[in-house]
Amino acid sequence: MIIITIIYLLVELNHAQALEDMNLRINILQRMKNLVRLNRLLSIKISNQNTSYQEWITEHFKKIEFFLWERSRWAIVPISSTRETLEKDFRYLLNIYLTGRYGDFVWSGDIPKNFNSENKIEEKSSKDSLFNKIVNFVLAITPLIVLLILFILIETEIIKSRNIPQDVIFLIAISWLLLLIDRILKLGIIDSIVKIAQGIKDLNK
Repeated sequence: MIIITIIYLLVELNHAQALEDMNLRINILQRMKNLVRLNRLLSIKISNQNTSYQEWITEHFKKIEFFLWERSRWAIVPISSTRETLEKDFRYLLNIYLTGRYGDFVWSGDIPKNFNSENKIEEKSSKDSLFNKIVNFVLAITPLIVLLILFILIETEIIKSRNIPQDVIFLIAISWLLLLIDRILKLGIIDSIVKIAQGIKDLNK
């Protein structure tokens, strides 16, 4: 998951307006936050397997975490060279996570004493948080309602009378569930598919 997240992040950073476009910047910051959480989970997993070196492992991965938070700060207040610098830094991290050679990560600076790994460096979305909660709730509950209705209809003659294949109903239900998973986990799969489709459309013009 951590490798996929970095790949998605690099794809978004490859966009010329990645840090100028507000929506793109918000997506990038969200992926950075996800990376911090995934890095923390990886640290716990490795330290549990090597109990004799827990303190050293925790400290090493905390440096990676600060590295990520610092780049989040750069993304919030970017300069002309920020996007290229972030691309270079995340390619560097991708190689480390791909090979599993976490010791290759070298941090030349010191972590500030007031740095709290629980702090969140983020840029707030301009959308109202209450509206987002309502949307998330609707997206979460809709597939369940749709599935219930479809199962009820299957037991009646309504679907049969309209000659609707049950395979179509099953695919619709699965599609809703995939949309829900993509929304909750913020994988960005749907957005990526849309971007690819738009790119193909532009190439055919």
